[in-house]
Amino acid sequence: MSGLTTRMLMNTFLEPSLLGLLDMQCSCPNPTFIGDTIGVRVTVAEKRETSKPERGILSFRREVINQRGETVVEGVWKLLVRRAPQGG
Repeated sequence: MSGLTTRMLMNTFLEPSLLGLLDMQCSCPNPTFIGDTIGVRVTVAEKRETSKPERGILSFRREVINQRGETVVEGVWKLLVRRAPQGG
């Protein structure tokens, strides 16, 4: 699960801005079996500013789904990220 959800192409774009992992929640509501085909769906669950204007917090909801459409792993990752400079 970890490699499937953390080594995705999306993370390649985030890595230069990533400052830290703030929280991670994960559960396995259904089993995964040998021979299953699984995929990952990632959505931005929340974004918010911090007291420091150059930083922000992003929360991603990640779901691992098998070939039957069942969620086998789900979780939320909360990341501290560097924000893009505000141009004027």
